[in-house]
Amino acid sequence: MRVQISRDSVAAGDDLEPHDQEIEVDERCTLTDFFKMLAVGGYLPEIWGGQATWAATAGRDGKLLAIVAAQWKEPELFVDAAAGIETLGADIHFRYLAQRDPHKVVDLVRAARDAAELAIALDPYGPV
Repeated sequence: MRVQISRDSVAAGDDLEPHDQEIEVDERCTLTDFFKMLAVGGYLPEIWGGQATWAATAGRDGKLLAIVAAQWKEPELFVDAAAGIETLGADIHFRYLAQRDPHKVVDLVRAARDAAELAIALDPYGPV
């Protein structure tokens, strides 16, 4: 299966190259393995201090799929972990949430009662 992936830039110098890629993914790949592959495989850049937090969404403004953190071994999924990669669609975007505490981001996402509160939870400059 071909999947379009994109990510936010993490610094001014990171804007020099586009971050959109198309990758081939085995349809039997689990969602956890997919997100781990992108984090470990170098698509998500290493950040000074090693504490980057990312929100993976369906497209740039779509449904939240997972919170991925450089310091975590496993992503926190907001979709069925047993589902295959084909359930995500063909466009995944990683929104950089800076060095926000990923546990606090997850707590805020789970507590969000509406779209406005979810937007605050996923704001890179939101509550720390």
